Amino acid sequence: MVNRGGPSFSNDHSARRDKTPIQLTVALPARLSSPPLLPVRATSLQDLVYKSGQAGIKKASVTITFDNRDRNSSPMGYEHHEEITVTRQVVIGGKNKYLINGSNVQNKRVQDMFCSVQLNVNNPHFLIMQGRITKVLNMKPMEILSMIEEAAGTRMYENKKEAALKTIEKKDSKLKEINDILKEEIGPKLTKLKEEKTQYVEFQRIERELDHCKRIYLAWRYVTALRECQNAEENVQNVKNKIEDKKKTISAGDEELKNIEKELDEMAKKRDAEAGGQLESLENELKEAEKKQFKLTAEVNSNKEDIKTGKKEIEQLKANVVDDENAFTSKQKEYAKVEDLFRTLKETDEQDCKAVLLAQEKYQKISSGLLESQDGENATLEQQLISAKQNVTEAQTQRKQCEMTLNHNREQLKKRKVDLKNTGDEYKKYTKDLENKEKEIKYLKNELKKLNYEDGSVERLREEKRALTNEVLTLEEEVDHFESRYPQIRFEYQKPDPNFKHDSVKGVVCKLITVKDKKAAYALDIAAGGKLYNVIVDTETTSKKILQHGQLQRRVTIIPLNKVNGRPMDNQLINLAQKIGGVENVQPALSLIDFPTETTPAMTWIFGQIFICKDIETAKKIAFHDNIMKKCVTLEGDVVDPAGTLSGGAALKTGSVLLKLDELKTVQNKLNFKKQALQNVESTLMNIKSVAEKYTSLKQTFDLRNYEIDMVKQRLEQTEYYKIKEEIESLEKSIEQFLQTMAVAEKNEMESTTHAQNLEHQLKDAGNIRERQLNEAKSELEKLKKKAENSRKEWEKREQEAEVLKLEIEELQKSIVAGKEQLVTSEEKLNVVEEKVTVLEQELNEVKANVKHIQSGIKEQKDIINKQNVYMQKLMIRKEDIIKQSKEAELDIKKLNHEINSIKNIATDCKEKVSELTRKYEWIEENKIYFGKAGGIYDFNVNKPNEMEQKIQQLQSIRENLSRNINTRAISLLDKEEEQYNEMVKKKKIVENDKRKILETIKHLDEKKKETLLEAWEQVNKDFGSIFSSLLPGADAKLQPPENQTVTEGLEVKIAFSGIWKESLGELSGGQRSLVALSLILAMLLFKPAPLYILDEVDAALDLSHTENIGIMLKKHFKHSQFIVVSLKDGMFNNANVIFTTRFIDGMSTVSRSERIRVK
Repeated sequence: MVNRGGPSFSNDHSARRDKTPIQLTVALPARLSSPPLLPVRATSLQDLVYKSGQAGIKKASVTITFDNRDRNSSPMGYEHHEEITVTRQVVIGGKNKYLINGSNVQNKRVQDMFCSVQLNVNNPHFLIMQGRITKVLNMKPMEILSMIEEAAGTRMYENKKEAALKTIEKKDSKLKEINDILKEEIGPKLTKLKEEKTQYVEFQRIERELDHCKRIYLAWRYVTALRECQNAEENVQNVKNKIEDKKKTISAGDEELKNIEKELDEMAKKRDAEAGGQLESLENELKEAEKKQFKLTAEVNSNKEDIKTGKKEIEQLKANVVDDENAFTSKQKEYAKVEDLFRTLKETDEQDCKAVLLAQEKYQKISSGLLESQDGENATLEQQLISAKQNVTEAQTQRKQCEMTLNHNREQLKKRKVDLKNTGDEYKKYTKDLENKEKEIKYLKNELKKLNYEDGSVERLREEKRALTNEVLTLEEEVDHFESRYPQIRFEYQKPDPNFKHDSVKGVVCKLITVKDKKAAYALDIAAGGKLYNVIVDTETTSKKILQHGQLQRRVTIIPLNKVNGRPMDNQLINLAQKIGGVENVQPALSLIDFPTETTPAMTWIFGQIFICKDIETAKKIAFHDNIMKKCVTLEGDVVDPAGTLSGGAALKTGSVLLKLDELKTVQNKLNFKKQALQNVESTLMNIKSVAEKYTSLKQTFDLRNYEIDMVKQRLEQTEYYKIKEEIESLEKSIEQFLQTMAVAEKNEMESTTHAQNLEHQLKDAGNIRERQLNEAKSELEKLKKKAENSRKEWEKREQEAEVLKLEIEELQKSIVAGKEQLVTSEEKLNVVEEKVTVLEQELNEVKANVKHIQSGIKEQKDIINKQNVYMQKLMIRKEDIIKQSKEAELDIKKLNHEINSIKNIATDCKEKVSELTRKYEWIEENKIYFGKAGGIYDFNVNKPNEMEQKIQQLQSIRENLSRNINTRAISLLDKEEEQYNEMVKKKKIVENDKRKILETIKHLDEKKKETLLEAWEQVNKDFGSIFSSLLPGADAKLQPPENQTVTEGLEVKIAFSGIWKESLGELSGGQRSLVALSLILAMLLFKPAPLYILDEVDAALDLSHTENIGIMLKKHFKHSQFIVVSLKDGMFNNANVIFTTRFIDGMSTVSRSERIRVK
């Protein structure tokens, strides 16, 4: 047991080891805590009992007594105890115990008591061992931060927070359980009972409403039957009156028939008398006039034929003149070519003549003694010899000058080469740099070629994209403008479901049509009418989806292809219509349009039974023909229906929608093309973007390297080495040139010498040479004479061809003149015939007018007769009508007699219905006075009987369906379930409120923890620097966050010597590192000092001066704490109040205690 120290827990106790390594038990506080046994040399709690219980001792206990007289530092709940004893007892085979002041307590209670006085037995920071000091130096920032948290006391909060979070998890689990109950058990039951209650209430309402409707309907039947009985008697009398009227009508008709027959006889006699001689004389006069007309017409036609023939003849003459003129032009061109060849041959002949003259002159010179020299000139041999010797002298002089200059240059070259060797370092440096840069340039060139990118491609594509974007916007504006003018052609919808296929919607009818003949476009507009703006889809399922879920912006009519079945007109009907009206005047509407094959049923339904006609007359013929009877539309938009309706008028000012749509399609196709082009450009841009960036980067590097090469070359040219090298190259070139000049001079000298020697030999044989050259000149002269003769013959031959062409040209000129004269004559004849035709046509017009006059007279006579016939025809029709009316009246009389019998039978049936309703429904007798009265329940104007009958049927059907699933207990069961549901919701709110309060508390404590942690860091940091500087004068220490991090993310140790901060702790010695770690631990302990600290050989790595500094520092900074120090160095004992020394005496370990007497 360790006895208590002084009253203020401030005494130091040092345990001293002497030779024998005996360990003082400093882990007793840990043994009072949780099971981990790492600080103690025992593998289990059983090992702490003497000989593990084998010696008969079955238990072991350890007790610590603490002085508790200072009430300010007492543990919570123990303020009134002067001493506190803490005991832990280990029993083999029994239960381990914890006791405080002799009372059993739980492990948690012991831990909380120690923690309240800064003695956390789970993390005993008050126990400072040598191994712990070395571990501090290897801690990470977060681990150092956790030490600050431990010193600040926020670790206890973390444990509490974890417990609170576990509580929240339990609350969440409870909430989930409540929600599952509400959702899976109570909720479905509640929903089902509400539905059953609704059904039951609805069933009761239907029962009441059905009874109400039945009463109204039966009352109406009763009233109707009574009314029919009364009306039947009145109707019998009315029918009898009608019969009398019909009989009177029959007698009046018989009288009128007699008068009509008499008038018809008189008019027939009068017509026969007037239809005599006048009409016959007019018809004879018409025949004579028509004969004259036919004769004049034949003569006019004959003359017109002559005019046509004359015109053809004139056209032929004109063609002949044109052909001759073309031939004339062609011959002129051919003559020009021949003339050019003729001129060329003549020039050749002249040149040959000149050559002959020159040959003759040469022959004469040689004959006079002037021989031909090497340069082609004629001179005597003596003159040629003098010239050759002069050439030899000049060549020798030139060679000697070159030799002198060459020797001088060679000497200069040797000197400059020596200078070049002395100035090569700088040049080599620049040359090497140049070679490296040229290699890099070559590499960059290859890389640029590999990219296969043309400079400026991106800019061109962007410009093209900008232009295409503007064009697309313009075209889209055109399309939008058109669709805004014709909103009915626009069909927009949202996708009804995710799997909806857009191709199931074919489109608006007008957009699917292409008009073959533009003239018929307006007629097709009228023919289709409103159907032009219907929408075609594949099935009725698609149409339902679009109407229900397509979010349509306007009302539309949809045509499902699987439901519509248009019937086209058969070919026989079409052929008949075209035979009547003409093929070019009548066309089926369906044949004038193109459309997608899949839409054929819809297009046939719209256009299949309609004809498009040229005019209204043709349309009437077709529409009203007995074998056709089809709707017709004219090109002007007039409609003729076989039902008898005609419609038409002025055409729409906007014109045909189909024609406008053709324009729209053109714009739309252009827009699609531009969009595709834009998409391609954007795709190309995306593809080459990375290549372009890489190319730009490489190109910039390439240009930079080129510039650098130019600069290096400039520096090279400015070096002395380069200048000397240039001078050497210049000297070498000049030496080479002088050598070549010397070679040429030597050659000329040799040739001139040889030539002079040859001339000297020739002088000896001058006569033979002259004879040979004379023969050569004579031979050449003869050859040239033959050549000149041949040239002259060729020239004469071409001269004959030119003459022939000239004659042909003259003949063509004559033919052209004759043709033009003949053309004038023919035109004059044609004019005479045309004048004659004009006269005959005037006479013919007069005859035609006479014929028309006679025909009008005949027509007037016939009109008079026709009018008489028409009147007689009307009388005949009236006669037939009267007969028909009489027969119909007789038939009506029979029908009326039969109607009287029917009315009597109806009256009998109504009486039977009234009696049956009265007998079956007793309430009718009581309520019949209210039947039909306004404002009552039997007001038939408000409660319409026809609607009531339908309503009764509907209500009976609904009642029958509801009666199958009625739960009469639904209302009572629903009340119980709702009560249970409300109870669960109330519990749920309580749990949620508890959870919210816990979270708010955690949030508040987190903020408080952060504030406390910052305060602890500032204080510990201050004490850390103070303690370290006292242990190691001239040094400083601090805790700071790592770079770019905050205090709450971790802390690291920084050390400075003489104001210079070290980068890492690796730069410190072992002793300095131990002092840093010890200073940090003590600074943390000083923040909230514990009453007790145990130091185990913390000075092992320190020298004596540092050990003494530790003792002084503990005295200075920890005035209110007790220290138990284990040490092997005397420097530590100098500051201790009580010293325990352990020694081996006679083979046993003994402990002695001594106290230091302090000088006051």
